[in-house]
Amino acid sequence: MSTLHSLERSRHLVARDLFGELVDLHLSLDAVLHDKAPGEVRVDHPAQPSVAFVSSAEGQYLAGDPSREELHLALREALPKAAYLITSEAWAEVFDAIWSNPIPRPHAREIWRHDALDTIGDGEVLPEGLELRPVDEALLNDTSLGGRDRILDWVESWRSTAEFQERGFGRVLVRDGLVVSWSLADCVLSQRAEIGVGTRVEHRRTGLGRRVVRANLQAARERGVKTVGWHCLSSNRGSIRLAESLGFERRGQYLAYSAHLPAENVEDLSIGECRDWAEHHESAREGWPAQAFHAAGAWSLAGEKDKALANLEWLLKRRWPLRPEWVEDNWKFASLLDDPDLTALVDRVRVPTSSS
Repeated sequence: MSTLHSLERSRHLVARDLFGELVDLHLSLDAVLHDKAPGEVRVDHPAQPSVAFVSSAEGQYLAGDPSREELHLALREALPKAAYLITSEAWAEVFDAIWSNPIPRPHAREIWRHDALDTIGDGEVLPEGLELRPVDEALLNDTSLGGRDRILDWVESWRSTAEFQERGFGRVLVRDGLVVSWSLADCVLSQRAEIGVGTRVEHRRTGLGRRVVRANLQAARERGVKTVGWHCLSSNRGSIRLAESLGFERRGQYLAYSAHLPAENVEDLSIGECRDWAEHHESAREGWPAQAFHAAGAWSLAGEKDKALANLEWLLKRRWPLRPEWVEDNWKFASLLDDPDLTALVDRVRVPTSSS
């Protein structure tokens, strides 16, 4: 069996040409290749590679010649079962040989870009009770701030907090001591950056996402960034509307492969699509118990309470390490959070009994 060589960080660029236009569409990939973001690069030959695999904080990327069958086993060992994989359809034809994930599915994603940050105005008056804060050392160390853990998780995708403070940027909106919306840089390379956004479920559809992204675009401009990229699921119509409203322009669509539900909001998929995904997840749960949790979320979105609870019960019987916050803070279960049956189940997770 041929092996894959893990490149030293100073040698990452040797693999860049294999990825073609992907390095233009995915700054997170190019940042790893330029050693400006954490990640690993593996190739079949350290000087003249024909196959390259890159792991980054945003996902995994695979390029090169899929007909190299002698490399398939090495790729299977390198590619995580739960990978979020971005590659070509030619590689998808050999997934059975190179990927231990039994149920990968393609789904469409979009890349939008903002190349006119000078058009973003200076700030706006915030409604009373809402505070805009930079993601700086003071915020990261503010233990009294509710929701700070979500910001810390984001910053941990960088090599270090110090690197984020030196090269990254971010803004959060705080109400009553709780972070309700946030936008941070995923990566920065020269004068390019990619950013993301998040808003607590109970505060969505209130304009907070637009306010915090607008503020973060101003922060990017202040950092000398000229181009900001924005990735989202094609199913996420709210994210697309937000990008358009702030002056982003669509630059293309690509496929990602995973066993994850391709949605981030309740309305992203139809009930039929959620049912189909729920059954898809269930089909793999015996060999991959985490899929039962994903099935529960999909059944909840489909309005199938009993099937959602049945999958959570299935996990409890197998003593899978389910955590209360994975249900209580999960938008997929929002319609069931006040349901007494779900509350009782989560209470059992919080204080396990011999029967669970």
